Amino acid sequence: MKKYLILLLVFMCTAMLNAQENVKYRISYKSSGILRSPGNKAKPVGWILDIGDKTATFYCPAQRLKTKALRDNPDGGLAAVYKVRDQYPNTENLQLLWNAPEQGKYTYANKLMIKSFSYKEELPKIKWQLVDSTATVCEYECQMAIGTVQGRTWKVYYTTDVPLSYGPWLLGGLPGLVLKAEDSEHLFTFEAIGVENVDDGSKVELFDTEKAIDCKREKYQELRKMMYYNPEEFSSAIIGIESKAFDEKGKPMNYEERLKGVTFNFLDK
Repeated sequence: MKKYLILLLVFMCTAMLNAQENVKYRISYKSSGILRSPGNKAKPVGWILDIGDKTATFYCPAQRLKTKALRDNPDGGLAAVYKVRDQYPNTENLQLLWNAPEQGKYTYANKLMIKSFSYKEELPKIKWQLVDSTATVCEYECQMAIGTVQGRTWKVYYTTDVPLSYGPWLLGGLPGLVLKAEDSEHLFTFEAIGVENVDDGSKVELFDTEKAIDCKREKYQELRKMMYYNPEEFSSAIIGIESKAFDEKGKPMNYEERLKGVTFNFLDK
């Protein structure tokens, strides 16, 4: 009987954690990222961090609006697709769900071409170095910290006025909310532009991930590299569509030659 009671309690705790909870706080961030070096301009993207009692999700709201707009007009043809893309030009498919499927883990979701992928891992334990430096961000007094996560070193500013251990991307674990961040290579920046309480029934959840292919982070990174450095191979092997690209002279694209010296940058390395 005792054994069954313990199992029941474990099941109930897991069910409660996996249940969608209401958003209590919403932080809006502006960001910029240089995807390709050298020669690529920084891409501005807006992000949202929705926080509940036990979980949080980080996502691009414009991407969700774009996806919904395309679904609402499935018979519009290419003209409708181009119109929606022009309406939402700077979007990202990346989504994170903190403390799910269980406490101390996170779920990552993203798209490579038209395929959705997701993986689940332990939340990184960032060894933050607290620095004696302050800044005001979004009207909050913030303190500086420096830490490394998934191969990239970040300088962040967090505020203890909002004692929530979250931030953009995976930049959490501090005694306050991260409102500003920049990596040491000056490729990526995040800065909060709004902090608000929410009481409209919104849920802390991922969006449009029902058909996502579950994999390991290392496998996802391998496929991502293939997509950027050899999109024809990726399209054939993963999407199942044979494609052929040609250069300005009408010759088959030589990606190895064309991308010599080019680096594609991501939040993780």
